[in-house]
Amino acid sequence: MPHKHKKSNVHKNGALKVEQKDILSDTPGALPATNYKEIHKNEADALRSIYSTDFDDVEVREAAWHQASEVSFKLCLRASSDPDVRVDLFVSLPATYPKTVPNLAIKGLDDLRKGAKSRIMDVIETKPKTLLGSEMIYELALSIQNILEDVALSQAEDKDIPSLEEERIVQEAAAIQQAEERKKEELRKQEQAAAEEEKALQILLESKIKQKQRAKEQFSRRRSKGMLEGVESLSPSEDSSGAVSFEPPLVMNDSNGRLINFRSVVGKMLIGSSPHKETFTVRPRASGDGFRAPLLVLKELFLREKDAGHRDLRQEIRSCEEKLEILKRLRHPNLVDFIGFKIYRSLDTEASHESTWHIYTLFEYANKGSLSELLDIVGSVADNTTRAWMIQLLEAVEFYHRHGIVHGNVHSGRVLLFRNRSSSTVVKLLSGVEESLPVPSGAKRTLASSQSPFWIPPELTQEGSSPSTKTDVWDLGIVFLQMSFGKDVMQRYTSANALMNAIDLSTPLEEILREIFKPDPKKRPTAFQIKPFEFFRSDAPFVDVSVASNSQPLQRQTRLDSHGVLPSFSRYGQDFDEAGRLGKGGFGQVVKARNKLDGGFYAIKKISSKSGIALKHTLSEIMLLSRLNHPYVVRYFTAWLERDYSTADEEAVSSTEENSHHSGERRYPEIEFGYDSDEQADAEADSEQFGNQRQQSSSKADEGQNIERRTSGSSFQQVTTTLYIQMEYCEKHTLRDLIRNGLHDDIESSWRLFRQILDGLSHIHSHGIIHRDLKPDNIFIDIANNPRIGDFGLATTGQFTTAFRSSNTTDIGGEYTRSIGTTYYVAPEMKSVSVDHYNEKVDMYSFGIIFFEMCHPLKTAMERDHTLKAVREKVHTLPATFELPEKAVQGEIIESLLSHRPSERPTAAELLQSGKIPLQVEEEMFRKAIMGILSDPNSPDYKKILSAIFSQRPRKFEDIAWDMDSRRTPPVSEVLLHSLVKEKLTSIFRKHGAVETTRSLLFPRSEHYPSGVVRLLDPAGNLVQLPYDLTLPNARSISRLDSSIEKTFTFGTVYRESIHGGAPRCHQEVDFDMISHNTLDLTLKEAEVMKVMDEILNEFPSLRSVPMCFHINHSDLLDAIMAFCRISPQQKPVVKEILSKLNVGPYTMQKIRSELRSPTVGIASTSIDDLSRFDFRDSPDKALKRLLAIMEGTEYADRLAPIFARLNAVVSYLKGFHVKRKIYVNPLSSLNDKFFRGSILFQCVSDTKRRDVFAAGGRYDSLIQEFHPKVLYGTQRHAVGFNLGWEKLCLSMSNHLKGSNKAFLKHAEAEISGIWRSRRCDVLVASFDATVLRTVGVGVIQELWAHGISAELSVDTSSLEEILSRYRNDSHSWVVIVKQDSMERGLKVKNISTKEEFEVRSSELAGWLRGEIGARNQREHQTGTGKPLKHLNHQECSFSTREKDPDVRILTALHRNKKTNRRNIIETAIRESRNVMDRALEGPIAAIDTRDEVLEVLRHTRLSDADSWRAVIQNGPLTERKYMAQLHELLNDLANERRDPQDGKENYRNAFIYNYRTGSCIYYDLSRSNEK
Repeated sequence: MPHKHKKSNVHKNGALKVEQKDILSDTPGALPATNYKEIHKNEADALRSIYSTDFDDVEVREAAWHQASEVSFKLCLRASSDPDVRVDLFVSLPATYPKTVPNLAIKGLDDLRKGAKSRIMDVIETKPKTLLGSEMIYELALSIQNILEDVALSQAEDKDIPSLEEERIVQEAAAIQQAEERKKEELRKQEQAAAEEEKALQILLESKIKQKQRAKEQFSRRRSKGMLEGVESLSPSEDSSGAVSFEPPLVMNDSNGRLINFRSVVGKMLIGSSPHKETFTVRPRASGDGFRAPLLVLKELFLREKDAGHRDLRQEIRSCEEKLEILKRLRHPNLVDFIGFKIYRSLDTEASHESTWHIYTLFEYANKGSLSELLDIVGSVADNTTRAWMIQLLEAVEFYHRHGIVHGNVHSGRVLLFRNRSSSTVVKLLSGVEESLPVPSGAKRTLASSQSPFWIPPELTQEGSSPSTKTDVWDLGIVFLQMSFGKDVMQRYTSANALMNAIDLSTPLEEILREIFKPDPKKRPTAFQIKPFEFFRSDAPFVDVSVASNSQPLQRQTRLDSHGVLPSFSRYGQDFDEAGRLGKGGFGQVVKARNKLDGGFYAIKKISSKSGIALKHTLSEIMLLSRLNHPYVVRYFTAWLERDYSTADEEAVSSTEENSHHSGERRYPEIEFGYDSDEQADAEADSEQFGNQRQQSSSKADEGQNIERRTSGSSFQQVTTTLYIQMEYCEKHTLRDLIRNGLHDDIESSWRLFRQILDGLSHIHSHGIIHRDLKPDNIFIDIANNPRIGDFGLATTGQFTTAFRSSNTTDIGGEYTRSIGTTYYVAPEMKSVSVDHYNEKVDMYSFGIIFFEMCHPLKTAMERDHTLKAVREKVHTLPATFELPEKAVQGEIIESLLSHRPSERPTAAELLQSGKIPLQVEEEMFRKAIMGILSDPNSPDYKKILSAIFSQRPRKFEDIAWDMDSRRTPPVSEVLLHSLVKEKLTSIFRKHGAVETTRSLLFPRSEHYPSGVVRLLDPAGNLVQLPYDLTLPNARSISRLDSSIEKTFTFGTVYRESIHGGAPRCHQEVDFDMISHNTLDLTLKEAEVMKVMDEILNEFPSLRSVPMCFHINHSDLLDAIMAFCRISPQQKPVVKEILSKLNVGPYTMQKIRSELRSPTVGIASTSIDDLSRFDFRDSPDKALKRLLAIMEGTEYADRLAPIFARLNAVVSYLKGFHVKRKIYVNPLSSLNDKFFRGSILFQCVSDTKRRDVFAAGGRYDSLIQEFHPKVLYGTQRHAVGFNLGWEKLCLSMSNHLKGSNKAFLKHAEAEISGIWRSRRCDVLVASFDATVLRTVGVGVIQELWAHGISAELSVDTSSLEEILSRYRNDSHSWVVIVKQDSMERGLKVKNISTKEEFEVRSSELAGWLRGEIGARNQREHQTGTGKPLKHLNHQECSFSTREKDPDVRILTALHRNKKTNRRNIIETAIRESRNVMDRALEGPIAAIDTRDEVLEVLRHTRLSDADSWRAVIQNGPLTERKYMAQLHELLNDLANERRDPQDGKENYRNAFIYNYRTGSCIYYDLSRSNEK
């Protein structure tokens, strides 16, 4: 503003003046000073004269000493053509003006356009600087006026153009409109985004709902399927249609490869029978579109216990069942599929020793019969077919032996023929199922008189011998001879040696037979060792047909070509181009060769030998290696043989000339690792039965008898044979190179390589193979830097061996040679002469040395030699490198691998699962990495993952769908009923001195709950859970209870995991517990807890008519039963959990059997059969007798006495508590047995056809001990209690009060509607005027509240009928009608129940209502507690607890002067009267349909007075005479009927006759009829 500028300028100018004076005074010869004031005055006067009225002076504040410091004025500058175009120029002249710029300000520019404004401002800001030194104000004013003139002229020319004000208004309106449009657009976008979000939310929500619906449907289907399966479950053997059921569902593939699931087979057709076995064809019972059930074979074996003698047949069957489970899991192309089995026992009589075991076995059906039946038809099989089938059978037998199973009875009847879809025939060996069973002695292997004993394996002729893998090889050799020379070969020849002497066999055949039939089983080859024999690589016929006249066998002849030269052909030379040698040893070499067909490079291993035995061992190695297929193991592709005839001399050629047409070489004598059968069309026969078992001789071979062996008469020069093995080629880059290049510095790479090599070793060892020469040079590194375990050095052949091969076995061509490098890696046991056998642990030792080199630097050869020798010592110390934190784990692993005890070394699989090897996310599955992190709470990434989990933003659709499946809140009547039930339960508990406590809502996850628990994760990563029951939380907190608290109860919520996701399912539970600080009277407290359960049943009308009983058991009894039934400790928890559902709801023993037999549980059938013997309930005495009968002669029988002593003590106390309900001992009762270990457990069960558990509990001292060990908390506490789902109790009361059978309950309504009537409040205050209701009505209801009366205001209504209709379900007792003048004239009160109306003064309303409420409560209380219901069952009835004792009036005798104790007399009188009433209530009830008049007549009759009954019958209507006679007969029967044996043997003294037509009931005395 101008005055501000003037103030500042004054200061500045003042400063300039002072400065100027100093200069003038200090400078000699200075010019005279300029008179600025005069200049200012003159210019101001000139401007005043020019502008006249447009010139105004401006007042200036005085400076110091009252002097004006500046000249200031205002000029009104106008355009000459339009005076309205004007601006005001304010001028303030500084003290040194015109040498300094004047202070200028201008006003009135708002009405000018933007261009004019900028021009004027430019004049003011720039022009004064150009005019310094001279007066300039007038010049500036002229310039501004010129601009104003231009503005005026422009406005004159553009009259239609709006003014600036108008433009401003228009612009502001446009701006406002644009802002509104932008706001509308923003709002539209927001609405669109909200709509899209809502639509996306709706889609997500619908998807979530559909997902939940699908989950529900899937769960329903599974449940209905389970129920159908339970309904479909047949009897233990067969149903009426002849179907046989199997407890675990069976699975098989049909001919089209489709999976079939079935539980039973049908359509039994007998195809074979023997005294102990029957064979049927059946089909599985399954359904499906286009499904055709395949034909199967069912064998049923019978084992009678009376035939077992002194043997424990049950234990033998148990062992056999385990073998059958193993056989069932075996699958091989040359084994008949063993689909399933079933074992059950049927009792022929009461005596268990006369029972019969039935064993069903189910196999696939052989559509071409057995080999035995085929040989009966065709005699023998063609040579090529025999060779192919023999290979298949060897594969099957070797598969058996590889899994540690001995077949035990291989014969032609067990070899079955199958025609597959490609029309080729495959032979399969039938499993040795019958050999696994304790078959009768008559069915065992015997020697037939027509069969020489020399056909029996020599080792089986010894007493007590049993079949072995070598006897299986012998039996397979017999099958081989039968295929080759006929089924009757054992009748035509006395032994295999006799056959070889009698027939001129080819050399390969004779060689294999002599090996198979070696008398010494140790020298007899295994099935695996037979496969490499030359016989299977040759097409030569079995018998030489060209024989000389002297019957001497002729020598073999090699066929020559037309020029007399041996044919020569090389597959290796034809298919490969050799590129270089990779390694060489004493018996061959390894070369790099390129395959001409695919262009790839391969490593070819060439082994040359003239010894068939040498090649046989080498082929064994190849067959082992061919099974390996792993990314970290060198792949072996194929192998073949080639013979070099150029090395044979002329004599060798001529000696084989005559027999050349029988032994010609194939062009490609390739050795393959799997064989296809070579079928013959004429060698097929149809058969429906497997075949007969082979007959064997009954005599034994003499020990030491030698079997003559014929040596071959043919001798000729053998040619050199070369074995070519095609392997995967790896560059000559090995682990040794990585070690030399500093692998020890790259810890991450060393761990990766270690893990990969270990994975490859695990694969090798899993196939029963030992490497034996593992070292860094034999571990190749491919282009991806991954390891490949191989062996190219070929120091000798046979580096790989089976896991069971002896360490002292002689290798091919001499001893096992080792290079210098190998010495460091060989395991100590391989060097030890005292160790005969070793296993795969030798490779683990070698790997330990390798890993040491991978982790520790060895710079020189001398250091390497010294260090490796040191760590190989039995007692050694690893270098200090392994003490570093980053290599401590490596050192631990190396120490374990270098142990000199093989048993202490981990296997490759164990090391992989040990968790010591770190995972790398980039190489392992992400899931494994995350699981590894989460399993280690100390991991640095653990808290990061938890933080990420807990920082997730909530999803709205999940929030909406969270509680969609939650149950709706019940109506108000149900809520009020819940409160009444809770009050009643509380009163029962408090009557026993219990106090209410609380339970923890959240606590650490417990292992006692297998599934269904609601588990949560807190931010710290702790796994916690919500209560599954209220027992375990109490056991956790019981040590914190004050010692004065001995009885507690609690109402709480328990949670179950939601099946379909979302909010957990909630259930209301109540617990009652008694706590002890010592062991006194534990059984008494257990009985009191059960007494509380009994009182609950008596107090609730809905439970009185339901037959209820108690089941008690002891955890030790249950454990004894488990041990008796041979249930392993690991299986016990699962079995007990399943048994807890037995006979509850739909769970019958058959359904429980199915669950126990399921693959996830796998309980043996024999064990389940034994368990089913304990499926009973009985009184304690009878239960003990039954248990002793079952366990007789076992150690478990001795355990029963103390257990039943405890149970009898509890039962005795219960009788003392007058518990009338039946008490049974249920040996298999196991509900929550995990809590009650070592003590009693009990349940309250509805004693109906379909039982249901009402409440359950027991003593849980062991659970308390688990959470509060005595060593930490001192005195041990004890507790017993029960839990009750009181929601079920509320539901039963709700149904009872609603009166599902209203005709039956209408007369009991008055009795029930008393204390069980639910009300929200007693009084309803209403008015037909809304204003009155909110004024006068508010005062009335306030008055009622002040007097403790429950009341509420009604909604606005117009009539009393509307009020009653609106609140008809709320059970108000009174309605108070309020009017405008009610305070003066009084209030109208209507009693809802009696329909009476009263006029009550407002001042007396509260008192009057209190009196009415008291009278109503007294009436309801008397109705609810003083009168028992008429329809109580005599077994369940009992007096309810009374609030008031009976009135006892004592009448004393006049002649007695002795004082009497009135109090004792009253108490005794009350007690005895109640006993009389209790006994009276035990009487039976006869319910009849008649008139009340007839009932009154019956009241005066007596059974002893026949005339009274005759009068009733004769005087009654004709239609009721017969009915009355039947009633008379019924009462006579009741009078003669005895009570329950548990309550004595007295007759009934009274009965009740109930007329269910009218609801009346009378007491009828039966005692007089018993006096006769």
